Amino acid sequence: MVIDTLSLYEKLKENMDPAAAEKLAQALATSLVQIEQSVRQATEGRLSRVEQALETLVRVTQEHSHEIAELRQASRENALAIAELSKTVQENTSAIAELRQTVSGLVEVTQRHSQEIVELRQMVQENTSAIAELRQMVQENTSAIAELRQTVSGLMEVTQRHSQEIVELRQMVQENTSAIAELRQMVQENTSAIAELRQTVSGLMEVTQRHSQEIAELRQAVRELVETTKKHGQVLRRLELDQQDIRKQLGGLAMAFGYRLEDDAYLALPRLLKQDYGIEVQGRLKRDYLVDRQGNYLEVNILGEGVREGETITIVGESKAQLSANEIDRFLRRKVRRLQGVYPNLFPIIVTYMTTSPDVLEHARQRGVAVYFSYDFRQP
Repeated sequence: MVIDTLSLYEKLKENMDPAAAEKLAQALATSLVQIEQSVRQATEGRLSRVEQALETLVRVTQEHSHEIAELRQASRENALAIAELSKTVQENTSAIAELRQTVSGLVEVTQRHSQEIVELRQMVQENTSAIAELRQMVQENTSAIAELRQTVSGLMEVTQRHSQEIVELRQMVQENTSAIAELRQMVQENTSAIAELRQTVSGLMEVTQRHSQEIAELRQAVRELVETTKKHGQVLRRLELDQQDIRKQLGGLAMAFGYRLEDDAYLALPRLLKQDYGIEVQGRLKRDYLVDRQGNYLEVNILGEGVREGETITIVGESKAQLSANEIDRFLRRKVRRLQGVYPNLFPIIVTYMTTSPDVLEHARQRGVAVYFSYDFRQP
């Protein structure tokens, strides 16, 4: 739209001052331009909104068309469902008729139950009386419980005293357990000794059987010799004295053999210990006394010190004419264990002439005891 400012000015100038008419014409022209722009913008906005509304309307129409198609399908399905429901209603009608008949039966049952309820009420009244009696009994029991509580209180004091006694008894049981363990060890040793004795007795029985025959033969000879023996009584008394002297001499010889074996060991063991166990004997081996864990003196027949790889070794040993497994265990129990913890690194040794059985050496090896025979002491 084109505003003719000049024509507007000419018309205004006819009725007002030219200068004012010019200003008014310019102002009107400016206002008209602004109004034109506002109208154009408003029109364009309305057109845009109308287009959007039309697009929305088209979209909604399309959606409604789809929903109408779905509703038609749903209507068909509902028609089928209504038909099924009609059938179900008919079936329910029949079921209701049956239920009515059942209810009629229940009425009769209810009447019977009413009679039973009357009877139960009578029983409840009777139970009420019984409950009253039970309450009386409960009160009596309450008094008895109070008396029992007092008795229990006294028993608790006795129990506390007994608890102290039990603690003391447990201590005694522990001490007895240790003693029993030692006794078991002794029993095991005695069992082994008994087994050896049984073997010896078995041999003696065979010899005894042979001797029985010989004794029978000798009895006759003895009868004949009785007279002669009476004459020799004085001689026999002298022989008995001689026999006692011989026994003393034999005991001394046994000790002498033991000492002789140990004396040989003192000279040979340094070489054998270095050769077999890498122990350098320091000083000389000897027979001496040591103080055990209880502070008692203990005789040690083979005693000395050695060094192995810079470590001090305490050599303790003894001699046995005939070595058995029991003698090994007895040596460990009576000598070695009493010295453990007092002297460093005990090294037990036994020297002997022979063993009682082939398994004695294995028994000694398992218990860490070195065994040497008299013939080991000879120079190679």
